Amino acid sequence: MKNHFKELKFVVCQNEIPVCTTRKALELGKLSGAKTIYSPAPCPKREDFETFCEKIDFLIANETEALQLSGSENISEAVEALQKKYKIKNVIVTLGSDGFALKTDEELTKHPVAEKVEVVDTTGAGDSFVGAFSHSLASAKKSTIDHAKFASFVASRSTTRKGTQKSYFSRAELA
Repeated sequence: MKNHFKELKFVVCQNEIPVCTTRKALELGKLSGAKTIYSPAPCPKREDFETFCEKIDFLIANETEALQLSGSENISEAVEALQKKYKIKNVIVTLGSDGFALKTDEELTKHPVAEKVEVVDTTGAGDSFVGAFSHSLASAKKSTIDHAKFASFVASRSTTRKGTQKSYFSRAELA
């Protein structure tokens, strides 16, 4: 199985597969030198999360997931706890129509939604954010903030259409 991860630059995981599979994918990703991106959707039990959290380079959680995983009562405390207690270098918390919060090595910054839109359906917006962030990270050498701003733009656009994957815009439509 290690050979499957040998040439990878990025491993993206979420929680719709068994925890043992997520844990192994993140572990093999880190062993191969890949950057790991994890979305805790649907939110795992904290004790399951603790079995693989140190293998995560980029955690992308919504507000509810961040609060649940950290056991905190507000986003600032949640992000601090996720970073310090679980040793996750980059924590991004999506905040719906309020944009996103980002904590890297520097201070916590909050960013407004990249584009105000007429919302039709928010289903799949989180997955859209993760996909766009991952694509941006793999495609260009930019700052984490720039990757997250692009992801926010793509995710906000995805809410203008009904559904999940069918609501996602093509690259040409985003230009």
